[in-house]
Amino acid sequence: MAITNDDLNAFHHFAQVALATRGADSLQELVALWELDHPAPQMHAENLVAVRAAIRDMENGDKGRPARLVVDELRAELAARQTP
Repeated sequence: MAITNDDLNAFHHFAQVALATRGADSLQELVALWELDHPAPQMHAENLVAVRAAIRDMENGDKGRPARLVVDELRAELAARQTP
């Protein structure tokens, strides 16, 4: 899908607000923040399917994993990615 002037203007406004309220160290960080706030329709659809599957699993007795364990694993994974 081609980018329109409206898309660019919306990102520009978002970037200005983000810089004023959240701060950012790079354009890449601004783009990442934008993508978090404005997921692509395909990603939204994939996430919806995953959430529905997880709910179905829970309804069938799956208790999942403790949130603290998942957060600790994500932190370790992110720390490993940042190490040169």
